[in-house]
Amino acid sequence: MTKYLTTIVLLVFYIVGSAQQNDKSGHFGGPISTFASSKLGNSISFGGWGTFMMRGDFHTGIYGQISTSIISKTPDIPQVSDYEIKNRFTGLWLGYYQSFEKYHSFHISYFTKIGFGSVFIDDIKNSTTIYDKALTITPSVEAIFKITSFMHIGLGGFYEIYSGVSFLNYTNRDFNAWGLSCSIRFCPKD
Repeated sequence: MTKYLTTIVLLVFYIVGSAQQNDKSGHFGGPISTFASSKLGNSISFGGWGTFMMRGDFHTGIYGQISTSIISKTPDIPQVSDYEIKNRFTGLWLGYYQSFEKYHSFHISYFTKIGFGSVFIDDIKNSTTIYDKALTITPSVEAIFKITSFMHIGLGGFYEIYSGVSFLNYTNRDFNAWGLSCSIRFCPKD
């Protein structure tokens, strides 16, 4: 799995780096918030992201985010019933930025986040954490609205796929989630 993921990431970097047009309209950095719903319940995540390379309409960036506790449910395991379930990830994201000639204030961004991090059960009162390392792949689409020349708002949807989760009675399927995102993109002036 790691070999294939590395090959795909390198291939995407090559394609992005080989694109001939260099357009600054998609460069940005800023905060992102998500609302996700999984088998375990609902959660809200906060983080930041931005581009570090853009060629033509293809962009590559980094992101980091951490979730609040999963709101609807605490663990079903008696010895950890007072804990909160959370996750945190950081990684790369790769995407395509679609502009429309007729509508200069509207864009669509198709991207996939590839995150490395952990899912964990946390007891803040007793300073105890039980965790497992995990990988996420999150295909997403976001509608972007230009508010000013330097600030854009993005609203989108995603599906977060977990891999590597196997602790206590939990598996990947418990954490896989549908969700909505809201981002603020601070962009260089056009």
